[in-house]
Amino acid sequence: MLKRKLLIPPNLKNLEKQKILSTPVFKRIGLTRKEYLDENIIKRQEKEFVRKFIKRGEKIVWIKRDSKVDIKTGIYYPTNDFIWCKEEWELKSRCGKTVRDKTVIKRINESVDKEKRRICLDLGNNIPTERLLEKLSSYNISRSQNQKKRYVKNIIIYDKEGLWEIILK
Repeated sequence: MLKRKLLIPPNLKNLEKQKILSTPVFKRIGLTRKEYLDENIIKRQEKEFVRKFIKRGEKIVWIKRDSKVDIKTGIYYPTNDFIWCKEEWELKSRCGKTVRDKTVIKRINESVDKEKRRICLDLGNNIPTERLLEKLSSYNISRSQNQKKRYVKNIIIYDKEGLWEIILK
């Protein structure tokens, strides 16, 4: 059964591509230079993802951390990382050089527990295993009876072969 489908990059003309590539990355994602250099707003691994993602012609806007703080805990309210195709997405970058199924699912769970429903997994130069693709495809099924209502609306994977949408069951 089909677990993922390839998302084709935007078809840009040479002039459009040159204009995009000549514009500084921070401007292309809606940040100032100061914000782009601030690790609290965009981390190093997120910058790597952004550079690769926009180089393929994708347009995104980086979401600055919400300035609202929970009075009781002193912690910032959670926000997604970026807007792509008019939807907010949470970016999960790889942990280490290898991709472990358990770690990926754990990181998705952490996001879903914070009400984040669209997940973008950056696997860098790795390729997901068939086992991981199966787990991601059936993510909502295994959680439908869970009282925490852990579910996702979309999962996309950016790996060394391209950008993929996970077909959720």
